[in-house]
Amino acid sequence: MVTTPTIPFTPLLACPACKTPTLHPAEAQPLLASRRCATCGGQFVRGEQYYRWLEHPDRATKSTQQETAGEVTDTPRAKVCPQCGKLMRRYRVGHGVTFCIDRCSACAGIWFDANEWETLHRHGLHDRVHFVFSDAW
Repeated sequence: MVTTPTIPFTPLLACPACKTPTLHPAEAQPLLASRRCATCGGQFVRGEQYYRWLEHPDRATKSTQQETAGEVTDTPRAKVCPQCGKLMRRYRVGHGVTFCIDRCSACAGIWFDANEWETLHRHGLHDRVHFVFSDAW
């Protein structure tokens, strides 16, 4: 079995959505580490970890489809990246999904407000997030 090394995570700032001071280790998906805010339910995924997860040979067998996702709470105000401190840019998802996701142009980290990841998963878009940031999307 191939294991993916975990990169140490040192948050520079509070939760980008609610400003809670600590993001706790979690998993957005099996084999995809994230940092989750216990207060607002949002989560941060490092860009390089998302791309590693996409290429992981065990990803498909470990993926667990979530049947239901709670209500999405898309936070429209500007967010600061918890990894590098730069402003994050909002990208409209589309394809039947009405919210935007936030991505840092400097470090490629992705912020998912509460239930956004689960909704993307339910719509089969969780493994196409990287395309949302392209002009072709």
